[in-house]
Amino acid sequence: MPRVRRSSPWVASLLLGAALAGWAGRPSPAAQDDLAAAQALYRRKEFHEAAKLLLRHLDARPADYEALLLLGLSLEQSGDAAQAEKVFDEALRRRPDDGSTRLSLARTLYLQSRFDQAAESLEIARSQGAEPQRADYLAGLIEEERGDDEAALRFYRGAGSHADAPAKAAAALLRLGRPSEALETLREAPDSREVRYQRALALVALDRRDAAIAELRKASRHPQSKALLERLRALPAEDGAAGAREASEAARPQAVRFVERAEEAGLDVVLANSPTPEKHLPETMAGGVAIFDADGDGLLDLFFANGAATPSLEKTGPQYANRLYRNRGGLRFEDVTERSGLAGEGFSIGAAAADYDNDGDVDLFVAGVGRGRLYRNRGDGRFDEVSAAAGLADGAWSIGAAWFDYDRDGLLDLFVANYLQWDAASAPVCQDSRSGVRTYCHPKFFEPQPNRLYRNRGDGTFEDVTRASGVGSRPGKAMSVAVADVDDDGDPDVFVPNDAVPNFLFVNEGRNGFREAGLTAGVALKDDGKAVSAMGSAFGDVDGDGRPDLLFTALPGETFPHFHNEGEGLFLDRTYASRIGGLSRRLGGWGVALADFNNDGAADVFAAGGHVMDNVERFSSDAYQQPNALWLGLGDGTFVDGSAAAGLADRRAAHRGLAVADLDQDGRLDAVATTLGGRPELWRNETEPAGCWLRLRLRGVVSNRDGLGARVEVDGRVLENQSGGSYASSSHGPLHVGLGACDAPRAVRIRWPSGRSQTLSAPELNREIQVREPDE
Repeated sequence: MPRVRRSSPWVASLLLGAALAGWAGRPSPAAQDDLAAAQALYRRKEFHEAAKLLLRHLDARPADYEALLLLGLSLEQSGDAAQAEKVFDEALRRRPDDGSTRLSLARTLYLQSRFDQAAESLEIARSQGAEPQRADYLAGLIEEERGDDEAALRFYRGAGSHADAPAKAAAALLRLGRPSEALETLREAPDSREVRYQRALALVALDRRDAAIAELRKASRHPQSKALLERLRALPAEDGAAGAREASEAARPQAVRFVERAEEAGLDVVLANSPTPEKHLPETMAGGVAIFDADGDGLLDLFFANGAATPSLEKTGPQYANRLYRNRGGLRFEDVTERSGLAGEGFSIGAAAADYDNDGDVDLFVAGVGRGRLYRNRGDGRFDEVSAAAGLADGAWSIGAAWFDYDRDGLLDLFVANYLQWDAASAPVCQDSRSGVRTYCHPKFFEPQPNRLYRNRGDGTFEDVTRASGVGSRPGKAMSVAVADVDDDGDPDVFVPNDAVPNFLFVNEGRNGFREAGLTAGVALKDDGKAVSAMGSAFGDVDGDGRPDLLFTALPGETFPHFHNEGEGLFLDRTYASRIGGLSRRLGGWGVALADFNNDGAADVFAAGGHVMDNVERFSSDAYQQPNALWLGLGDGTFVDGSAAAGLADRRAAHRGLAVADLDQDGRLDAVATTLGGRPELWRNETEPAGCWLRLRLRGVVSNRDGLGARVEVDGRVLENQSGGSYASSSHGPLHVGLGACDAPRAVRIRWPSGRSQTLSAPELNREIQVREPDE
C-alpha cells in the first residue's frame, strides 16, 4: 500500500489559515521549481504570489529553513503580519538562537502595533547577534510610535547605513523644532523622494522657499511633495516665509475642528440604561440615534432609542421614553416626543429610518430587547405603530436594522440584526476570574439567534423570507448590519459583525437568495484566525479604487479590523497597513462612520469610544469612559490621528450610538453620539477651511424613493447611498460628497438600483442638488 505523505502540523495549520485568506494554490509536485519561481517573484516584489508558491514548496519540503524564512518575509511584505509572525515563531522553534530571524519576528510585532513585545524581542535579537543598524532602525520606529522623538532620533542616527534612516531622523528633528539639524542630517543622504520632501520641509521652516520649491520639483511624483509644491507655487511672493510654512502644514490632511453643542441645541435626554448590581446584559447595550427628516420640512431631526427598567424591561416612567427632537434650524432642537407617538415600549436599543412605503415620508423601525417596532409616518411628524399589521412579529433581541431593496423591485426590505437569547431569569452570574468582581457576562454563555429578513410586499405588509433567502441558515450574535454592493454586480450585499464569533457576509445572488461567504471572502475573522467582539460597522471606499472597503469596531486590545476590498467579493486584512491597528489598539469602539469630515475627498473615520464593562477599572487597566476618535484619511487607504486637534481627546464617556449628517446645512458633516447614563453629544463641525462639497438628495422613480442602493461616481471616486452601519444607529439624509479643491467635477454618474444610469455634468459646487431618477 503506498505511503501517504502528511504535512507537518505547523504547515497544515498555516495552509488552512492561508487558504481561508486566499493564499494557498493547488498542490504541486515540482517543489524545487516552486522555490526558484518564488525567489524570482520575491525579487520582482510580487510578494503575494511568492507566498503561494512557498506554501506549496513547504508542504512538500517542510524542513527547508531558508524557504521558511522567505515565506515569512513574503507574508510580511504583502501586509499579512499576523501570518508572518506564525512563520517566524516556527523558525525560532527550530533555531532559537538565530538573531536575524528574531529581528524579523520583532518587526512583525511592530507592524501589529505590539510595541512592548516588539521591543522585548528586539533586545533578545541584539543579544543573539542581529545586525546592529537594522536593529537600531527598528528601535527608532518603535520609539516613534511610542511618541518619544528624542529616543527615536538616537536610534535612527545609530542606523546610519540603513537607506531610510536619514529621512526618518530628519523628520524627528523637524517634529522637535530643529530644522537646521534636519537639513544637516540630509546633506550627505542618498537622494530619494522622501529625502527631498524632508529637505524641502526643513527649507520651508528656515524661510528658504525657492530652495524648497527646487527640491520639490525633483520629487514631484511623491504625493505629499506634489501637494506642497502646488501650494508653495500658489502663494503670492509677498506672503513670504510665514505663508510657506502655512503651506507646508496644509500639505497634510486638513485638521477637523468639532465643538460640542448638545446643551445649547436643546438635547436634554438622558440615556436611561438602568444599571444594577446584577449586571443584566441589556444595561450596557443601549442605545442608538437616528438622524432623519421626521416632518418633511427639509431639516434633519433626531430620534434617540432609550432603555427601560431592568430586569422588567418596561418603560415604567417618563425617563425611559424614546425621544424625538425636531430641528428648528440654526442647530436648535425641540422635544416633540409626546406629539410624535414615538415614546415607545420596552427596552429600546437601536433605530433605522427609511421611506418603506414610498409615500415621501420617512418611517422608522426601532430595535429592542424582546421585540422590534415599526412606526409608519403619517406625513405630519406623527407616527403610528404598525408592527403587528405589517407582519413584523419577531420576539428576538434586536440591536439594529438596515433598509435595502435586496430584490430590486422598487420596495425597501428590512434586515434585522438579532443579538442572542437572553432572559433575566436564566442568565448566569458572571465575574472576573482574578478579582471576583461581578461583570456583564461574555456572549459565549448565551445561544445565538438568526437574523431576520422581511420582504416588502408593497401593500404595507412584509413577508418573512429569512429561511427562504438563506439569511436564516447561520445563527449568530449580531451587533450591527452594514450594506454595500461588495462585488459590483448591482445587488446589495450584507455584512453582519458578530460578538466573539465569526462574522457573516451575505452575498446577494439575485434570484438564488443569499450565500454566506464570510470565511471565503476573508472578513469572518482577523488575519490571526481569531474572532473579535465586533461592534459597529461601516463600508466606504478609503483608497479611491471604486470598491467599498470595510471597517468595524471592537474592544480594547482587539483593534478595529479593516479589510480592503480586492474585487470579486474578496477582502484583505489591512488593519495595520492602514495604521488603524495602532490607532485603535487601546480604544473600545461602538458606533462608527466612514465619512469625509474635512471635505478633502478622502473618507475619514469617526469612532464612538467606550468599554462594555462599567466597573472595568476594578480589574483591568482599561477605562470604561473613553473619548471618541477621529482618524483622517489620506486617500491612499491610510489614516492619521486627528482626534486631539478635533477637540475629541479630552471628553470621555461611555459612548454607544453614532450618526452623522450635516445638521445645520453648512456643508460640513456633524456627528451625534449617545452616552450611557448621560446626555448625547452633538459635535458641530466648525472646520476652517474646509474643502468644497456637493449634497445629493436622491429621489427614486422606478427604484425605491430614497434611492437606497444607488452608486454615485464623482471623478473616479465612488460612494454608495445605503442604510445601516454604525451601532444601533441610522444616518438618513442627503448623500454628502467632499470634493477637496474647489474645481467642479467633470461629471457625477449615478447608477440607480433599477439599473438605470444618469450623468450630471459640471454641477454647481457647495449646494444641495435634487436628483430625480430618469423615467426610462
